[in-house]
Amino acid sequence: VAIARALILGPSVLVADEPTSALDVTVKAQIIGLLKELQAEMGLSILFISHDLSTVKSLTDSVVVMYRGRVVEQAPTERIFSDPQHPYTRALLDAIPAANPRDKRERTFLAAGDLEAQTPRYTTIQTGLAPNATPQLVTIAPGHRVEAVVTT
Repeated sequence: VAIARALILGPSVLVADEPTSALDVTVKAQIIGLLKELQAEMGLSILFISHDLSTVKSLTDSVVVMYRGRVVEQAPTERIFSDPQHPYTRALLDAIPAANPRDKRERTFLAAGDLEAQTPRYTTIQTGLAPNATPQLVTIAPGHRVEAVVTT
């Protein structure tokens, strides 16, 4: 009903904030199918906000990862899932349970304060890092931006 109400005026963008949270698998699949169908039929752009990374992977073309209200990484979905560059993105992906619990894989765990210490650092000249450099989004590949400390 909420989706129908949101679409009644024919918007070009639909903001879907956790539309599948607290739903069983069958209903979740139906909602995802409906969103894909609406997107194709109406040419609708969907801003899909979710903590469920498997749903994000199946539904999106591009992903923006946020931490404490800041964008820390943005890239095409496949690139985020295959080659995450920010430590927070890696930790999020490592938190996804393995399909087979016997599969052993390396995981990223971040303790309080670790994220700031592990933020990628890029320098335009090799003179070291400024002690109070502010992180900013840096384009590291076409369509792929990551928060990093940049010094000049």
